[in-house]
Amino acid sequence: AVNEQSMTAKLEFVSVLDEQSGSTGPRIPLGKEFEIPNPPAEDAEEKQNKKRKPDPNDPPSFSALKLVAEALPSTDNRLFRQNIANRMWFMMMGRGLVEPLDQFHSSNQATHPELLELLADELAAHQFDIKWLLRELALSQTWQRSSRMAPGNDVPPPESYQLGNQRRLTAEQLFWSTLQATGNLQRLAPRDEGQPSEDFKELKSRFLAAFAGEPKEPAIDYTPAVKQALFLLNDSKLLELLSPSCGNLIERLSTMPDDEVADELFLSIFCRLPEDEERMIVRQQLQQKNMHKKNALKRLAWAMLTSMEFSVNH
Repeated sequence: AVNEQSMTAKLEFVSVLDEQSGSTGPRIPLGKEFEIPNPPAEDAEEKQNKKRKPDPNDPPSFSALKLVAEALPSTDNRLFRQNIANRMWFMMMGRGLVEPLDQFHSSNQATHPELLELLADELAAHQFDIKWLLRELALSQTWQRSSRMAPGNDVPPPESYQLGNQRRLTAEQLFWSTLQATGNLQRLAPRDEGQPSEDFKELKSRFLAAFAGEPKEPAIDYTPAVKQALFLLNDSKLLELLSPSCGNLIERLSTMPDDEVADELFLSIFCRLPEDEERMIVRQQLQQKNMHKKNALKRLAWAMLTSMEFSVNH
């Protein structure tokens, strides 16, 4: 929550650079300063009320926060539109044109300044239409490049974007990918304007509790934690996704011939066909005499869902 009080005068400050004192009204960095209106004349009753402890629920008579909030997402605000464009580029490409994202200043220039300026200008021209920008980025050759390097070539720097940059899926992406891969998306996810089921909300909250980073921090670095391992091993809601039901992945695989299982399993979870060695592993697991076929399928699917390959955006 943001607490706000009435602003009746400019704010006094001392520069951390040269220790010079100054004053300023509400403003966006490098933007214009907003004028603070003169307070209206007060009668005797208002003066008496002022002596009492102010109610934090009472709105301020002059909202500097509102002025700044309304002026911030402006097409004239160059830094704002560049920051938004940079964060959308990061979300799609795995790294920002300016890295780190929150170090957006003159000493940390973009790797491709002309590109950043173009994206920012086009985003402003389209009235900050985020869906439009994401679609344009998805149609670009940069986003569509493979992350697999040709044999014998040197590894290019990630900021060159010659290869697709791999990065860990966010908690939300991992949650939705798991539902899709296990064939439970249609069963649990809300349709149209319908409300999500209790199972959907509970499972999502558990995923976020296990994998999400700190609030308001970009999902850049990944740090393995014990709570994630315990969640993948023991969470009942997660393991239910691997129980055969309603035409989900395990149910489909259990009705297929053994020699077709590997292809369907890898296409569903990894979106690729298996290698010969991987086909052999699947076949060996299915042929274990002391294990029911559905249990073997659950173990195989669980191992793939918890692998690094599944949790990385290729």
